[in-house]
Amino acid sequence: MSRYNVQILPAVFTPMSDDGSIHYSRVSALYQHCIASGFRGIFLNGTTGECMSLDAGERTKLVEAWMECRRKQKDPDFKIFVHIGSANLYEAAQMAEHAQAQGANGIAMVPTFYFRPGTLADLIEQCKYVAAAAPEVPFYYYNIPTLTGVNFPLISFIESAIREIPTFSGLKN
Repeated sequence: MSRYNVQILPAVFTPMSDDGSIHYSRVSALYQHCIASGFRGIFLNGTTGECMSLDAGERTKLVEAWMECRRKQKDPDFKIFVHIGSANLYEAAQMAEHAQAQGANGIAMVPTFYFRPGTLADLIEQCKYVAAAAPEVPFYYYNIPTLTGVNFPLISFIESAIREIPTFSGLKN
């Protein structure tokens, strides 16, 4: 038995209509597909979910649609982890608060990628600020330096995050 608690969650696509709008009514079919495929959870609004092409309202409505599917299925064991990262930290914190209110099992964020954190301490402060908006939900750092341009040693990040972010639970790399 491994000493690590590893969860593998597929990153789901956002169902889109031909005109580029979100096809929210297709979330239920996607949820059912995940269940039929044997998945016990998802990673929502990540890069595969086109998160940076959607506004905060669309992203929060997607969270609501997935949570409604889980409620209708009466399946509280189906895990929903929500990516709430944004170039706007205030917006990320609002989405974190919303994800917690909706019953998300975890939140994850990328750092700001336009005005990037200049130091590891700056990155920790960003994460700490956003995680504090959802103090009852496990927090994960989404490390994707090829897209964010933010690249600090992960061991150093983890050591600092464990000390400074009470809900820090891991990372998506």
